[in-house]
Amino acid sequence: GEEWAEGSCRVETYASEENMSQQEANAFSERVVDEVAEKVNDDPSLTVGPAQNAVLDDLGVPRYPECVGGEE
Repeated sequence: GEEWAEGSCRVETYASEENMSQQEANAFSERVVDEVAEKVNDDPSLTVGPAQNAVLDDLGVPRYPECVGGEE
């Protein structure tokens, strides 16, 4: 869905803005995935997209304008 796409865009943009190496970006992405899984386990009404954006908010990742409401 659109929120999932936004979350993926935020992860990629953040890794790029922070000049992360490929290894660091992969580790960051895995950490986000792990925390999303925990959030969904804690609150089964959450879907992956909103959970991912909530995790990124918790980690202080900005909501980049280019990531919001982009292509379908």
